[in-house]
Amino acid sequence: MSTQPPPRRASFFDTLRAVLGAFVGIRKRTSGDADMGSLNPVHVIIIGVVAAVIFVLTIVFAVRMIVSSV
Repeated sequence: MSTQPPPRRASFFDTLRAVLGAFVGIRKRTSGDADMGSLNPVHVIIIGVVAAVIFVLTIVFAVRMIVSSV
């Protein structure tokens, strides 16, 4: 009878790497499937919201810079 150890919980930085990779679209499906069991859902939500806010603010800043220079 072989018992498998419980899956290791991903650290905050592992979650950060996984979410940002998925946000950009460079993650493979196999690595995403492997991470699903170890990622902390709270960390995923926090990082996703923060990444989305940073993305929107970057776009707004870029547009304002372009418009102000015209």
